[in-house]
Amino acid sequence: MKRLPISGRLLEGAHERLLDRVGRVRGQDQLLGQYKRDQNMIGGHRLDTARFIPAPLREAEAAMSDLERHINRERKAPTHALIDMALVNYQFETIHPFADGNGRLGRMLISLMAVTETVVDMPVLYMSPELEPRKDAYIDLMYQVSAKGTWIDWISFFLEVTTLSVTRTVRTIDRVLRLHVEYRARAMAASRSNKLLGVIDLIFDRPVVQARTIVERIGVTDAAARTLLRQLTELGILVESGSYHPAAWFARELIDIPRPDIESSGDLRRYSGSSSPDVRRAEAPAIAAPPRGQDPERTTAP
Repeated sequence: MKRLPISGRLLEGAHERLLDRVGRVRGQDQLLGQYKRDQNMIGGHRLDTARFIPAPLREAEAAMSDLERHINRERKAPTHALIDMALVNYQFETIHPFADGNGRLGRMLISLMAVTETVVDMPVLYMSPELEPRKDAYIDLMYQVSAKGTWIDWISFFLEVTTLSVTRTVRTIDRVLRLHVEYRARAMAASRSNKLLGVIDLIFDRPVVQARTIVERIGVTDAAARTLLRQLTELGILVESGSYHPAAWFARELIDIPRPDIESSGDLRRYSGSSSPDVRRAEAPAIAAPPRGQDPERTTAP
């Protein structure tokens, strides 16, 4: 974003990075970073039964160029940024320029546009958790726009999903901030060490840490780093795992907060899950994170 505007080149680079691992897992050539070569479809495996047929090959590249010019145009019409994002998302998905991964790229494009249009300051608008359960409606409404021009229904749907996504993100951020305040208060009650507070700040950037990370980031010796890790373990903030060498410590409670930007958080939780016999549990913290789905404002300490 700092080097390139939202463009076909940017999306091609993002596609290559996002789909690299997926292609290896599936054992397929996903044309990483390249536009599609064959006609694709949405909601089916055959053209005659698919629920939606995207732009044909000969038109997709030209349509993407038009979309790029639209996104980066000098705004003149008083169209609200969120409505413009709804229009762009529809257009990108109906073009479906890549052989695979268009849904991920489309959701990423929404997040990037939210920043460039100053809707938010950082790319924290994550639509996947709200869009995935509504995928059928998502496809049907796109088809209705193409067939009948029902733009109001599509825009209303997009704004509703955006509202739900923002609400989810705000709750996640609120829980993280409250946990940060709680951890700092707990550390200050146990020690006057600014280094200890520095490690707490660090784990909110990197919830899995090793002693060498603290040596590099906090500027202490290895022995001092291990002392800090031991103190945070005793305070119930970190949990040491015996599965790694060198040893690693996990901010279990922070990891367990559902993150709206991760479609499946199993990659993190499998390292700290209760099913692992190698993870030595710390005592429960004095104030637990709010249960999933519960309004943080209504959560009280146990």
